[in-house]
Amino acid sequence: MKTMSQNRVKYSSNLLKYFVFNSDWGSDEGSEHLKIVYFYKANCVDVLTDEMISECGLAQAVITFVNNFTTDKDSCEALHGIKNRLIFYEMETNFWSVIVLSVPYSVLKSNEDSNQIIEYHNEEINDSFIKLILQNIYQYFRLINGPIDKLWQTCNENRDQFLSVCKVFYDNIIPNIRLSPISLIEVYSAIQYLPLDSLTFMSTQSFVNHLKCIDCQLIRHTMFLYNDQLVCSSLPLNDTKTLYNYLVSVIIPDAVCEEISGQQSAKTRWILKDLKVYLQDCDQQWYQMSLYRSINGSTFVLLLSQPNQLLLTKCEALMVSRIVSLTTKLAEIAIKINGTTNTSTDPVAKETFKFVYFNSSNNAFKANISALFDQRKITESEFVKLVVDIDSDLQTVIKSHNVCEIISKTTNDSWLIVHHSDDRTLFSMLNHKNANLIEASDTVNALTCKQFKNILFVD
Repeated sequence: MKTMSQNRVKYSSNLLKYFVFNSDWGSDEGSEHLKIVYFYKANCVDVLTDEMISECGLAQAVITFVNNFTTDKDSCEALHGIKNRLIFYEMETNFWSVIVLSVPYSVLKSNEDSNQIIEYHNEEINDSFIKLILQNIYQYFRLINGPIDKLWQTCNENRDQFLSVCKVFYDNIIPNIRLSPISLIEVYSAIQYLPLDSLTFMSTQSFVNHLKCIDCQLIRHTMFLYNDQLVCSSLPLNDTKTLYNYLVSVIIPDAVCEEISGQQSAKTRWILKDLKVYLQDCDQQWYQMSLYRSINGSTFVLLLSQPNQLLLTKCEALMVSRIVSLTTKLAEIAIKINGTTNTSTDPVAKETFKFVYFNSSNNAFKANISALFDQRKITESEFVKLVVDIDSDLQTVIKSHNVCEIISKTTNDSWLIVHHSDDRTLFSMLNHKNANLIEASDTVNALTCKQFKNILFVD
């Protein structure tokens, strides 16, 4: 009997549509189009109004139906279809953002005839992961434009002006959404901290305090970064992580490109002045943000209560004389830390042991996968997908259990071990196929001790 040969071609998930609407607007017949705030369809410039109304109507119908059975605000999360997936996020009361994704699928083709079989892989889309993307988009929107409901009031309920502001923002963000490769730091709004020794810490605090003393009334908050690592911040944690990720994802990369290309050769300079930003946890107020940068890697953030060019001139006079030398000290510490991490495990361990560590109490992140010295470029892999999937499952478990341990084997016979204690979670993957459960657990504990001395749950 002759066996037919077959080829399998796999297609990944893609962004099909993204739209924002207000469920309280356009309730009268014939005025349904008024509820639409923004609508994006991939590879389509002009979207028919009827299609926009239909999509928003479907989303609102699902939300209304679910709310009839629960009082939980976050109960309506997703609508699963065979080919498409809709994920919902309520940004503010009655303001909803919805993303529509194609479900990954495989096409199985026979070489002997034209028959083909299509298989859809619904389990490969993680609703919690996509919802985090929607939350991050709105955090950036709120940082630049303020809460969307307050923006509507600021525009004096002028619909055209309101829609124009929203369109400018979303047109710059939505077409560039990447579903893969996954950057865990960006998705979880995590922070890479630069740990300092006591002497350098005192030098940094002295520098920051001298700046604040120039005018304590106008200088409300500061933040200091070395490359992509946070040195210090006077902001509350939620504002810190939003502003930090906006800087390292949007602002600083452009400044680095200018420096690498030779467009900027000055040792220090302002890369941004008087950008209005809205900080949610800082009394829900607007601040004037200015960024001063050293060419050797430091970025200092000044948040003023109001614009003041004379104050910026005084601050520059102090920073230009101290920031370069301070950055040199920070560079030495960063090299030492990276060198220690790089040599703390033997070459075999680097290939067999991978870990990702989160601390939700301060949003700290640490990992040894992919590029060790640029953890923002973590690429998609089986391990990263497992981290995303298991973390979303853990959120339902840790509500009632403060300590949790998971030990399992993956499809390629690697050991996956997850430790959770209080606000800290460690995901470890060990590529020892012949190890039993006890050996795998002992090996991971030994390797973990080298990376997390005195801060985790291993002896």
